[in-house]
Amino acid sequence: MKQVLLDGALLATRAQVHRMLAEALDFPAYYGSNLDALYDCLTDLHSPVQITLTNTDALGPWSDALRRTLADAAAENPDLTILEQNTKKEGTAMIPTPEQARALLQQYNTGEFHLKHGYTVGDVLRWYANELGYGEEADFWQAVGILHDLDFEQWPDQHCVKCVELMQQHGLDERLIRAVASHGWGMTGSAYQPEHAMEKVLFAVDELTGLIGAAAAMRPSKSVSDLELKSLKKKYKDKRFAAGCSRDVIAQGAEQLGWTLDELLEKTILAMRASENVD
Repeated sequence: MKQVLLDGALLATRAQVHRMLAEALDFPAYYGSNLDALYDCLTDLHSPVQITLTNTDALGPWSDALRRTLADAAAENPDLTILEQNTKKEGTAMIPTPEQARALLQQYNTGEFHLKHGYTVGDVLRWYANELGYGEEADFWQAVGILHDLDFEQWPDQHCVKCVELMQQHGLDERLIRAVASHGWGMTGSAYQPEHAMEKVLFAVDELTGLIGAAAAMRPSKSVSDLELKSLKKKYKDKRFAAGCSRDVIAQGAEQLGWTLDELLEKTILAMRASENVD
């Protein structure tokens, strides 16, 4: 069964709700982004889907019409299940799931490049969480990776600073906020220095994922699946190649982790091979 979480706290507008559902459920390109079109698409589903609603009151009066549409579609289509839950308690900081993190990223980013980069870094951090013995926090690591460039598309001059304000507005947990902002330490005016293993990994791999992606695109296969360390090191040493990916930051990241550069490069290749968002 496919499961979709619709969190009103992370979806500020009707358009955001429609886009999230359309992407999650593979609605056709002509989807009309209105409740009638939503009903039609949901009643046409032919495989089991569960939509869980939480914090829908944050959507305002429109939430009642949305609930009715979802309930009517579920009554018509036995493959559709609608659940409601309230996970956000007053005064309690929120730690988003990876799915909620993706919804929040989409609220402030629309460009395919920025979205894919966020998803990729999220996958890479999840791989590292399991690799380094933090498997129980894999969802948290992934959410941090997804959100690490939350502010970059709209506020590039305030990168790793504006995101703090945005995440505080959404009531996110302080640990997540400082983790996201810490990857700009020494570069963007971020007040947070990487301290936790997760923060050090994020600092090290952010630029590196871009370099690996560019190196993979140059291969005949156009894939990271057959990219080897030797080939990546050649690209790393060529400062003209993917010049926007800072070698200094990558090297500093390896040093913070106490790894050799080769260890960082090789591990991150493996992490990107495991990502669903990397070719």
